[in-house]
Amino acid sequence: MSKREPGQPPRSPRARARRGVTLSLTLGVSLSLLLGSGPAALADPVIPSKSDVQKAQQAAAQKAQQVNAIEAQLAAAQAQLQTLQIREQAAEQKYIGAMADLAAAKAVLQARQADEKRALAAVALARTQVGEMARSAVQGNAGLLAWAPIFDGGSPQQVLDQAGSFNSYSTVLKGKFDQLKSAEAKAASAQAQAAAAQQVVQNAANAAAQAKQAAEAAAAAQSAAVAGYAGQRAALIRQLAEAQRVSVAIAKQRQDGLEAQARARRIAAAKAREAAMKRREEAAARAAAARQAAQERAEQRAEQRAKARSQQASSSSSGSSSSGSSGSSGSSSSSSGSSGSSGSSSSGGGYGGGYTSAGARKAIAYAYAQLGKPYVFGATGPYSFDCSGLTMRAWESAGVEIGHYTGIQWNNVQHISMSQLRPGDLVFWGSTSNPASIYHTAIYIGGGRIIQAPSPGNYVKISGIYDWITPNFFGRV
Repeated sequence: MSKREPGQPPRSPRARARRGVTLSLTLGVSLSLLLGSGPAALADPVIPSKSDVQKAQQAAAQKAQQVNAIEAQLAAAQAQLQTLQIREQAAEQKYIGAMADLAAAKAVLQARQADEKRALAAVALARTQVGEMARSAVQGNAGLLAWAPIFDGGSPQQVLDQAGSFNSYSTVLKGKFDQLKSAEAKAASAQAQAAAAQQVVQNAANAAAQAKQAAEAAAAAQSAAVAGYAGQRAALIRQLAEAQRVSVAIAKQRQDGLEAQARARRIAAAKAREAAMKRREEAAARAAAARQAAQERAEQRAEQRAKARSQQASSSSSGSSSSGSSGSSGSSSSSSGSSGSSGSSSSGGGYGGGYTSAGARKAIAYAYAQLGKPYVFGATGPYSFDCSGLTMRAWESAGVEIGHYTGIQWNNVQHISMSQLRPGDLVFWGSTSNPASIYHTAIYIGGGRIIQAPSPGNYVKISGIYDWITPNFFGRV
């Protein structure tokens, strides 16, 4: 109860009653407000329905599918670009090969035409000789002259002698006729061969023209793909960013990372295959060396047994001589073993190392000097190159002719394995080891690097040997 302040009159009983009612009402209202505000402050929880959950899951799945689809389109675009590049290179090399076939056919035609010319000249000469003899016989009336001695009162022996001369003349004339027939037969054969060679040239020219059209079409398609790939990739990355609800920069960074990871996996797999191949080659070399050593030991033991038997069968004086011979032979055997050891130690350098010839150094120096020059279909320098034109000129600068066509180059090199690569060697790409299937080449410069003229729209440059498709064939000039 509150205290009454000094100076105030005392409250009446009625006033005190009203005050009590007021306090009671105030407390009641306050309590009711407090109690009523509890349920209002704790709102009912929002529980998604099963349908809402399913819709959200479907939306998330659709976004994931959209992302996967866009990433698949990016991978497909990159694969298509690579396919078109291979197709362009194969078409170009087919054209170069067709031109090489045409040149060879023309050379054969020239030889056949020369044979034909000589054969026709021989026919003309034989005809002239036969004609001259025939005219001489007619003018001299050789047949009647044989009977002249009878009319002149000559002896029968004279008649026989004259007839013999006529027979000899006839034999010579017949020989000339035979020579003419032989010359005509040879001329006919030469003409037929020349005509066949002419047809081969025509066929080769048609094939070269078709190959050129196909190569130009493939080059145009590849160039268009290169030009369109960057824009296509950027558009797909924007779609990817929208699907993932991130910025384009983040989406591009992620895509770059995914492509880098894929490239790293491909390189790691290629290196693993190379290492496995090298291990197999080394194991095979060790096994071959062991077999060779075992064979040499067996031969030495057989030789020693033969000498021992020879010494036992010989006399003491010859035994002494045999002993000296044995020592000499043993040293010869030792020398032979040393020679074998020397041969095995000089069997070439490994991947990225080993001896490099002066010719290889010249070829590499030439290739370095062409860096930055544009790739041009069928070009062999000096201002532009295709892949095989670059390798041809590089080795030509070292005095070695390997041809322009990749198939010819493959035929003109010693085939080696990747683990045997050393600077100056050539690396090849092909579906098989058949020369017709080889579609790209480059020159190895060491350290896992190559110099190549890659494709239209590109230029002569240094690349990692694994940057593109890993090469599968290798050769030493």
